[in-house]
Amino acid sequence: MIGWINISVESFVREKFGDAVWEQTLSTSGVQAGWVSSCPYPDAATYGLVITASSILGVTPAQALEAYGVYFVEYTARLGYEKLLKSLGSNMAEFLKNLNDLHLHLGMSFPAMAAPAFKCTDVGPTCLTLHYHSHRPALGPIVVGVLKGLAEQYWGLGGDQLQVELLRGRDDGSDDHEVFRVSYPHQAALQHCGPPAASVDGSQAAGSAASTASPAAAAARSFTLNPNDFYQLFPFHLLLDRSCRVVQAGAMLERLLPELRGQSGVPLGDVFQLKHPHRPLDFETVTRELDNIFVLKAHVSGLELKGQMVAVPLPLHPGAGCPATQEGLLFMGTARLAGLDDMRHHGIFISDIPHHDINRDYVLLAEQRQAEAQLQERLEYLTRELKDTNSRLDEERRRSDRLLYQMLPPEVASCLKNEERAPAQEHPEATVLFSDIVGFTEIASRSSPLEVCSLLDELYQRFDGAIEEYPQLYKVETIGDAYMVVCNVTVPCDDHADVLLEFALRMHEEASRVASSLGEPVRIRVGMHSGPVVAGVVGRKMPRFCLFGDTVNTASRMESHGEAGQIHISEACYSCLRSKERFEIRERGNITVKGKGTMRTFLIAPAQRPGSPSLSRRPARASTWHSSARDCVADLSRLPSGSANYSFSIAQPPFTTANSTSAGATKTDEGSPSGGTMGSPSSPLLNSGGDGRAMSRQLRAMSPSTNPLASLASSASRKFSQPALVRVSSGSQIGRGEGQLLSRLESMTLARTSSGFLGSDGGSREAGAGGGREAGGRPSGALNS
Repeated sequence: MIGWINISVESFVREKFGDAVWEQTLSTSGVQAGWVSSCPYPDAATYGLVITASSILGVTPAQALEAYGVYFVEYTARLGYEKLLKSLGSNMAEFLKNLNDLHLHLGMSFPAMAAPAFKCTDVGPTCLTLHYHSHRPALGPIVVGVLKGLAEQYWGLGGDQLQVELLRGRDDGSDDHEVFRVSYPHQAALQHCGPPAASVDGSQAAGSAASTASPAAAAARSFTLNPNDFYQLFPFHLLLDRSCRVVQAGAMLERLLPELRGQSGVPLGDVFQLKHPHRPLDFETVTRELDNIFVLKAHVSGLELKGQMVAVPLPLHPGAGCPATQEGLLFMGTARLAGLDDMRHHGIFISDIPHHDINRDYVLLAEQRQAEAQLQERLEYLTRELKDTNSRLDEERRRSDRLLYQMLPPEVASCLKNEERAPAQEHPEATVLFSDIVGFTEIASRSSPLEVCSLLDELYQRFDGAIEEYPQLYKVETIGDAYMVVCNVTVPCDDHADVLLEFALRMHEEASRVASSLGEPVRIRVGMHSGPVVAGVVGRKMPRFCLFGDTVNTASRMESHGEAGQIHISEACYSCLRSKERFEIRERGNITVKGKGTMRTFLIAPAQRPGSPSLSRRPARASTWHSSARDCVADLSRLPSGSANYSFSIAQPPFTTANSTSAGATKTDEGSPSGGTMGSPSSPLLNSGGDGRAMSRQLRAMSPSTNPLASLASSASRKFSQPALVRVSSGSQIGRGEGQLLSRLESMTLARTSSGFLGSDGGSREAGAGGGREAGGRPSGALNS
């Protein structure tokens, strides 16, 4: 098939059934689209498209081909062939008779086209018999569709007025071609149609005509032409006897085809192939096709001759002394040339073509036609390449947009792409989430940079995959091990707190599936707060979508004051929850938050799922223990010099997992329990402003056996199997002397404590679950190894 047919099939499926059906047809059939109208393509590709499309549409291939035939008439009319089709004949019989001429003409424009052939017999006012010849099987339904389309568009026979019935065909083996009976309403123009009365006896016909004509007319009919003049006027003629042997040939044929030089009786089939019509080359068959066009193609040179066959008596000139009683055939034709290149290929010149032959003009015009055809073909190639390039560009544009929309909201990205400035917007109510990894500093210190990068990449890929299921959420950014998400900013969401809390639970679940370099599941802490924010893009180079407002800072405080493995929410966030009964919420109470004062907060523990890694809190680390060292130091300041009865209060490590930090002993953002007395006005030592040098000297003078702090620490370590810790807040307001004393106390207790145990809980945030992380991720706390 030439590409024009495949293009029309594509247009048919797209227009009638949609682009989605066509794309599915291509993907299912495996046929590669992108055809040029004049180029040949395998028939299997066209058959594959039709069969696949019919299967998708739930119809038979025959029904699909018939529908395509009806559409093909409309398609050719849109391409500019409507006037040409209307000029072929005034009725159906004339149209079908001249349709072969149209196909032969198109064959000059599309050399690769193997056109079918049509023949009408038994033509009457209500029906005719149509013979359809084609070397391609199973295309008869197209003929039915084309006939119905032509009848409706050109002859006013719409609906079911035209009926086409298959009489016999190749499928059942009854014939070597398809034969149809075409029935239609009475056509007066076809009442007297029928095959012409052919009489081989030319002298008898001439005699009967002469008997009724005048003497001058009779003399004119008896006119004979000299053979030499005949050969010059018709240099491409052939005279055949009843056995289809060449009796004589034109002067040009004898020059171009050596097989015909000076020889008589050469079988026509040895020199030529009957290219059209598709019938056997014998006298009886050719006689029945006298009203058809004949195309002969030379076996050796490929020269094509186009003309018609005429039944004549032999010999052609009775005056030669031979009776004109033998039947013969005269082929009157001319060379079928596509252009000047074709002429040079066969060795033909313009002077070899008779002046009355229209081929002279056609060959010259063919050059312009070929140039236009080459331009058209080139244009189709460029158009196809341009479409492919545009498709690739569109895909790249979609990919870049998807990447851009992952960094900026779509409406903001659109403004930036249009070189417009995206204005900042106020959002009266939104919920912001912060999360970080517990013990990230220790993980980073005991891992290579590549391992840390891989850990964060795996964790954040899980978070990013989970957030895709929540279109209301927007991931703002990641800084180190911190992950920030907002809801009800880019997409309106009434239950923003509920949606973000669901995602926070999902974050804990995903984090438990990631193992750190220490061989344990990653634990995170999450903080959430609700309130007004302002969202906008800051800067021009590498623009970032940022959130501004106290809500962001408070959400960060909720995370830094949260507990490992749990979700810490503010009272404002708690008030925004629409379905509180869906979550296991417990009140944490009032805690002191740096920069915010006392706040009422709540905790949500992730639910334990069967088969999932444990998400419960593990035993608290050394940095989360409470200590009464403040009270001890305060008592020391009030004891008389030289006294050996010192009283210390050393807190044991809290090994319980639930409510290890009460509301009254919750750590502040500086890492000290809010319920303690360190730095309070009741502590004379810490508020006296003295340097405490005397107390330092007394402690240094004590031996290990008489040092009450060391002995108590030793006993505590033996009692609890874990080293006790006297914790002193670095944020307390103490003088220089007190600082030396506290430093000495700290060094004495650290001597009894495993160095590897101290730094194992919070990494960069040694303040532990309650230890504060100031804005910007700066760790706070007294014991930072």
